[in-house]
Amino acid sequence: MFSWTFIQDEAGTLLMGKHTNEANNSDKLDCHTRIRIASFDLDSTLIETKSGKLHAENSNDWRWWHPTLPTKLRSLVSEAHNLIIFTNQGRLTTATGDEAPESLVFKGKLEAIGKDLGVPFTVYAACANDAYRKPRGGMWDYMRDKDFASMDFGLDGLTGDAFFVGDAAGRENDFSDCDRHFCDNLGITFFTPEEFLFGDKTQVLGHKFDPRWYIPSSLGGNPVSKPISRIPPIPVKAELVVLVGLPGAGKTTYYKNHLQQLGYERVNGDGLDGLEDSVKIAEQFLINGKP
Repeated sequence: MFSWTFIQDEAGTLLMGKHTNEANNSDKLDCHTRIRIASFDLDSTLIETKSGKLHAENSNDWRWWHPTLPTKLRSLVSEAHNLIIFTNQGRLTTATGDEAPESLVFKGKLEAIGKDLGVPFTVYAACANDAYRKPRGGMWDYMRDKDFASMDFGLDGLTGDAFFVGDAAGRENDFSDCDRHFCDNLGITFFTPEEFLFGDKTQVLGHKFDPRWYIPSSLGGNPVSKPISRIPPIPVKAELVVLVGLPGAGKTTYYKNHLQQLGYERVNGDGLDGLEDSVKIAEQFLINGKP
C-alpha cells in the first residue's frame, strides 16, 4: 500500500511517499530503541531506466541497478533498519510550484518498486532548488522532526545509526558530488553503490565544489583564527542567544546539537502570531532564569 503527501512549506516543496506492508505491523517503530536508518539515492543507485534514457518514458521504464539489491534491501529491513530514499527530482512540479503530470510517472514507478520489494520504505523527493534539495539537509530534517519525532536518535538527537548510499560522489565521471556532501552536512556515513554492494574501496572520490578550498588554513604561516570549542560553556546566568539564517541554514540543528543539552530553551516563530509573541516568551524565560 502506498500513500503520498505533497508538501509546500517555508523550506520548499517536497513529495513524500510511504510504502507500508499490509501483511503485518512490522513497520511500527519502537520509540525506545535507537533508530537505524538505511538511506539511498534513487536513480543510478537503486534503479536505472530499461530504455537507457536519462528520464523514464513511463512508470514501467525501470529496473534494479543490480539484481542483488532487492535481497540486500530486504535484509536491512529484517535487521531493523528503516529503509529511506532521498532523491532530487526536478520534473515533479510546474513553474508555478504545482504538482506536474510527470509526478504520476514517478509515483507509478515507486509503487511498482514497492510491490516488487515487498517491505516498508519511505521516499522523500525534493522538487525544487530549495532547502529540501541535496546536499542541503532539509529532507533529513523533515524525516527526523515530522515522521520520526518520537524516536531515539541518540545523544546528539540528530542522526542515530545511519548511512546513505549514492552515486553522486565527485568521481571523475560523476555529474555531481551532492550525495557525498549530503552526508558531510549530516555527519553520517557515505557509500557509493559499488562500495555498498561489492566492497569496492578503490574508487577515487573528489569534489566538484568544496567550501574548504576557499577557507585557507593559514595566512603567512599563522592560523587565520584560533579554533574554538564546539560546545559552549554552561551559562552561569540567563542569557539570550539569537540564531539568524534562511530556512534550512541549520539554526534548529545547531540548537539541538549544542544548546539544548546545556538547558537552553528554544523560541521558534512557527505557530506564533509574530515577533511580539516570540519576544514575550523569551522575556518570560529570562525572568525565570532560563537561558
